Amino acid sequence: MAPWELEEQFYQSMGKVIVRHMGKRQMTTYKLSRQSGVSFVQLDRYIRQGRRMPAFALYRIANALGVTVAELMPDKAEEPEQLSFDL
Repeated sequence: MAPWELEEQFYQSMGKVIVRHMGKRQMTTYKLSRQSGVSFVQLDRYIRQGRRMPAFALYRIANALGVTVAELMPDKAEEPEQLSFDL
C-alpha cells in the first residue's frame, strides 16, 4: 500500500470516530460546526470525505464534542493494516 493511501485511510477512520462521537451526543454536522467554529463545508469534508485536518481544527472539534484529541484518533481495529512501507 502506498504512503498516501495509508494517510487517506487514517483520515477516513478519524471521520468515522468523529461521527460516532456526534451520534453519542445527538449532534448534527451543523451543530458541531457552530460549536467548533469550523465551517460546515469544511467539517463535512473532514468527516465524510476523509480530508486532511489541521491540528487546530481537530482541537476545536474535540473541544466541541467534549473529548480529547486522543479520543478522536482511530482505534487499532480501524487503523490501516500496514503501517510501514518500502520507499
